[in-house]
Amino acid sequence: MFRQITGTIGDMMRNFEDDVLQVKSALEKLGRFGFASQPEPHKYMTKELDGSIREYQRDRGLKIDGWLRPGGETERSLTREIQDKTTTRNIFLPTRDPSFLPPRYEFPTSTLPHFNKDKVAVALENYVTAKNQPQPAAPQTTHKLSAQNKPAEPYGPPAPSQQRKKIIINDRAVGFPIASNPDAKENKPWYEFPKLSQVKKYESSIEERAKKADVDPDLVKAIMYAETTHGYYDKVVDLVDMNKSILPMNIHTKYWKDLGFSRDDLRDPEKNIQVGVALLKRIKKQVPDGDIKKIATLYNNLNAEEVSDYGARVASIYKEKPWKRK
Repeated sequence: MFRQITGTIGDMMRNFEDDVLQVKSALEKLGRFGFASQPEPHKYMTKELDGSIREYQRDRGLKIDGWLRPGGETERSLTREIQDKTTTRNIFLPTRDPSFLPPRYEFPTSTLPHFNKDKVAVALENYVTAKNQPQPAAPQTTHKLSAQNKPAEPYGPPAPSQQRKKIIINDRAVGFPIASNPDAKENKPWYEFPKLSQVKKYESSIEERAKKADVDPDLVKAIMYAETTHGYYDKVVDLVDMNKSILPMNIHTKYWKDLGFSRDDLRDPEKNIQVGVALLKRIKKQVPDGDIKKIATLYNNLNAEEVSDYGARVASIYKEKPWKRK
């Protein structure tokens, strides 16, 4: 059964992990993206995926913006092409299908003449079965923000992107390599609506929590301004509790669950801001030069390798401080 992506894919967009993986899988099916040639993890927006999307749009005569919107012309074109290519399996599987495996786990028989095909099939079946077995209840989690004021550890070798989340969770100072990007756009995008900003509403809470954590409150405000003025399209799914990230700091509930805060916790604006401030403090430890563009880029995409449009825009907001305007 076909199922649309649930959020927009592209630079500065929501880029839900399941959606990104589905789009990469579809593009690989068409020979436009290669899992084997790209580094892990695969569930994040990368410059390689952006290039593949733009190339596809150019070749199909579509608007070249690097975005796939649910129901948009690029997604419709990609879907039609995939459906025409295969009658046995739609690459856009249901996002919650537990049996889904990325293409890198598929073993074309033509490339494995020296393997027993039956044994390969059994091994894959056992793998899927094991993944679907009920897991023991997880122990009750505790908040892991108590160490936020401990001294930073000495910087070591730059952390590989796939290890960054673990480093942030454990509050270690290692250093995340992220390159400057003179092409990153800092101008106000068309989808930014200043009237939706929630900075004024939570300004006193931001000041209090940022001061306790020794974080620049204006950096927190700039991030909140960007998230709340850009995140209006999440309102619809929020009504049915399907949004993966929760405002005002737009915390991804599943990705950051190991911090010990539940989805209900993050619906409390005070706790939401607390987590956002803690993440900014920990991310700042990984950016020795304290560059706002780099910190904001990592807040939006922890695995980024260069400054993004989002990071450049937040740096511009940080300078302009639009929440001070009457």
